[in-house]
Amino acid sequence: MIFRGNPGIAPIDEIVGIWDTNISPLNLGGLLMLVEELKIQARIFETILTTISIVGDQADSLLPGKVFQYEDPIVLSSQEACQGSLILSLLLDLDCIDGCYLCSGLGKFQEYLKASPKCHFIWPKLNEQGSVNYKYGSTLFIQKYYIERSSIPHLSCKETLVRWAKDYINRYITPAMPVVVHLKNNPKLTGYSNANFKSWQSFFQSCCGRYNVRFILIGNEPIDPGITQLPNVLVARERGSNLPRDLALIQSGRFFMGMSSGPCIMALFSDIPYVIYKNPDHHAEEMALELGTDIRFPFSSSAQKVLRIYETSENLMSEFVELLAHAQQSSVEAGLAKEK
Repeated sequence: MIFRGNPGIAPIDEIVGIWDTNISPLNLGGLLMLVEELKIQARIFETILTTISIVGDQADSLLPGKVFQYEDPIVLSSQEACQGSLILSLLLDLDCIDGCYLCSGLGKFQEYLKASPKCHFIWPKLNEQGSVNYKYGSTLFIQKYYIERSSIPHLSCKETLVRWAKDYINRYITPAMPVVVHLKNNPKLTGYSNANFKSWQSFFQSCCGRYNVRFILIGNEPIDPGITQLPNVLVARERGSNLPRDLALIQSGRFFMGMSSGPCIMALFSDIPYVIYKNPDHHAEEMALELGTDIRFPFSSSAQKVLRIYETSENLMSEFVELLAHAQQSSVEAGLAKEK
């Protein structure tokens, strides 16, 4: 849906993403997918100004301790304004997001946009009743766009955050190869692609002294000390990382390994090689619709896999060796290109 403050203005000035918390609770993975969809819309309409509005009953809980104004949306355009909310800070750390809105209701937000002199394109599109009826967290729109255009834009953090991640890797990892890993561990959601620590620990131990690789564990989940104390493992949070910085580390590492989770979406919509494990019973019907029997999305490269199997030390090692060979070959090709 397009709102124009001035009907005579044809170009789209701003792409506005809507997350209605009354339709679906806010979650990192779905939010990153929405950002990817907004990047696609910005490419279609040839605009660079992109914002996200979070509306509904949960919106006023995203900034604890601040007075929520129900009459008008709260406009957030700086990290200072987002203090106290990692998820809002994260949005402003993505290269395509110029600001955020918080509003108690979608109707109020529509009134706000209609009063603006800018021409806005709203995504997802609103139905005839002016409300959202959309499946957040699906790749189907992105797949359709890729099939039509043969490419998708990639998720990326703002340059200052990418520089932080590269400095972090140079300080704590180099000369070893940086491999970013997310081991999902939510005891309240058993079977929801939580990591098998025993398999991962055996795999990490097998890599010790054998490969010049250091594994960067992102996330804030409790991890078995048998893993965190290994010499080839670094816990990112213990050296100053947080959620936005974790995503920048994914973007800056040589490849990604881990469980199906919110952070893995950063790798999913990128050119970063990865293997993502998803428990076969976790969202089985949705995954059948999204992927069929494939291990790759249409927009994925040959070095990007989503495996609906339980991880074992054997298949972890097999996938790691394949990704490592790809990374080493890429380094050789990059070196040859510099010599020319």
